[in-house]
Amino acid sequence: MRAWRRLEDKDREKVMENIASHEDWKRCFCEIAPGLLLFARQWVHSAADAEDIVQEAFVKFWRRNHKVDNRALLYSAVRSIALDFIRRNSRRARREASVCAAFAGSV
Repeated sequence: MRAWRRLEDKDREKVMENIASHEDWKRCFCEIAPGLLLFARQWVHSAADAEDIVQEAFVKFWRRNHKVDNRALLYSAVRSIALDFIRRNSRRARREASVCAAFAGSV
């Protein structure tokens, strides 16, 4: 994140404009990912889950559009994926609890 802040505005725009190549994506990921990781950890409270969420956001973003013209869109993607993750875990926990309750009731 610090590296991102040290870039001049014009350099930031340059990085964000031409992300079609692998090296540009790699550079973009290295510069933006730390901030996205912190953001994702606020949602999921797990470093490993946050890393998975950020990686998934970058992959989805790359598949849909080779030009990154707005960091806010990446943050929005991370938030959306994190919320999906939370919902999925919540549903799984409810299913597991109901199975445990049913099993305990049958014993």
